[in-house]
Amino acid sequence: MSEDEIPVEPPVYEETPPAAAPSPYEIKPGSAVFNAAGGIDCEIRPPHLDLPEGDWLPFSATESDANAASADVYTRLLDGEAGPIAPYAAPPPTVPASVTRAQARVALFEAGLLAQVDAAVAAHPYELVRIWWADALNIERNHPYLVAMAVELELTEQQVDQLFITAATRV
Repeated sequence: MSEDEIPVEPPVYEETPPAAAPSPYEIKPGSAVFNAAGGIDCEIRPPHLDLPEGDWLPFSATESDANAASADVYTRLLDGEAGPIAPYAAPPPTVPASVTRAQARVALFEAGLLAQVDAAVAAHPYELVRIWWADALNIERNHPYLVAMAVELELTEQQVDQLFITAATRV
């Protein structure tokens, strides 16, 4: 290079990241519901799958998902593209298969049934029922003695289930 020549620097081009392509997933209208984790559950049809007409896949979309398509579906759902998003509804509590005798007695006491149950057991003609009630460490929801006592006391299945659900949270 001679003294007369001015060095030319190559031009610097700033790279602009390509705009994120919109998610190609079709979202089923009316399928969106908030989930317990703060995301949105819905049904989608990915274009790369050859699903039969009318078939949809379950999908959970979150705002902060590393998968750009998930975040895009989340934004589209919030924008109302698939209609209103149903609120999260907690599933009904599970009825425990068994509770401790102490838990059962506390739940019966709180429901105002303990004296009635104790009286029915004490008056029961079958001695094994009395022994079972006095000495069982755990009370099983579907034990034949419990089922028979519930019928005798005119308790519905739902009432017995609720007693077990309550009992599981005690002591």
